[in-house]
Amino acid sequence: MRGLALTFLAKKYFLLEPSDRVPTVEEFCKEANMSQGTMQSAINILKKEGAISTRARGHLGTFVESVNHHKLLSYIGNRTLLGSLPLPYTKKYEGLATGIYKAFLNSEIRISLSYMNGSQKRLSGLLENRNNFIITSGLTADYLIKNYDSLEEFLVLPKQTYVTKHILIYRKGSSSQIKDNAKIGVDMNSIDYTLLTKYVTKNHNVKLINMPYNQVSKSIEEGLIDFAIWNRDEVVEHNYPLGIKEISCESIDRASQAVIVGKKKDPFVKSILQRTIDVDKLLDTQQKVLSGEILPEY
Repeated sequence: MRGLALTFLAKKYFLLEPSDRVPTVEEFCKEANMSQGTMQSAINILKKEGAISTRARGHLGTFVESVNHHKLLSYIGNRTLLGSLPLPYTKKYEGLATGIYKAFLNSEIRISLSYMNGSQKRLSGLLENRNNFIITSGLTADYLIKNYDSLEEFLVLPKQTYVTKHILIYRKGSSSQIKDNAKIGVDMNSIDYTLLTKYVTKNHNVKLINMPYNQVSKSIEEGLIDFAIWNRDEVVEHNYPLGIKEISCESIDRASQAVIVGKKKDPFVKSILQRTIDVDKLLDTQQKVLSGEILPEY
């Protein structure tokens, strides 16, 4: 039990800075469901090893004097964070994944990234504890936080770090105007595409056809559907023979931002991500992947 107490306390103290108030032993015990003897023994070990030092201030409580984050991490057994991103089918996604990967190269915390299209699928992995965090667009993050009280934003990146822009695509040579009875393809595993599709079709009686994202362009070329919301980056990079129409709505900019989402109960993971990922360096890495100056690595 002492080992569990040390891991628990290491994560708790990792979040504290000098002059922060320290929870009482009783508060730690209640949260961790451990005895006071076990918890106090673990606290004494951390102090003896120089991982933390505190000072009692009477009725005001106990406050942090110093924190040795390096030593605290040595008490944490599993030091690998698991994250899930979209499949890197565009250079922007490759640059984003590379930037995150490189941020952890010299870190005491390791990172393992998995790739999956469909924010609903990535959400399932987070809720079922298969991942510590997921990356979505800002538009999806807003939806998730509104509908799941257990989730919060861990890190928000600038506009156009997730996609340059979402657009409406249609068969080249056809009308770009959506009309009643039009067939609209949408991958309903994607919250972005579902929300944006509802926006562009709100004034029309259309038929929504659920299909995997990777079947959309071919389905338009073959006339199986008339329109779909898509990622402009993919159309441009692969030179697809499709018509393109810009979308004007407040959600477009928010949908272009990359956001890391995690659980409120995981402040340690949030702290590690915020301490380790230098946003300016990540953006520089993403831009160098986009320009071809460096090869993607993830």
